[in-house]
Amino acid sequence: GSLIVFSALLMSMQLYWAGITIGADNGWEKEEDVWEGSSTFFTWMEHIFNAIFVCELMVKFMYSGTGFLYDRYRRTIERFNTFDVFVVAFTTVDLWVMPLLIGSSNNNLSFVRL
Repeated sequence: GSLIVFSALLMSMQLYWAGITIGADNGWEKEEDVWEGSSTFFTWMEHIFNAIFVCELMVKFMYSGTGFLYDRYRRTIERFNTFDVFVVAFTTVDLWVMPLLIGSSNNNLSFVRL
């Protein structure tokens, strides 16, 4: 839970710094307010958080097996766990697979993480 909150806070900080950079490019903000290394920092943080979330899912799958996604006793799909799998899968495709296939990723799927 707290890791997700921290990730969301970092995403909002990334948006803030992107806005400052765009503002400086258009003359609305001062050049000295721009954090030159912000893009690299936030890109690394995205990769680190995604790796943590992938490891977390792997541990849950190893521990629970198919019961992680489907409760055999109640005969229901575990909706939140399924949602987690989709979010991590979309993020993994956006960060790690698309750059391998097309050479770069525009983070078109980054909204899914929120």
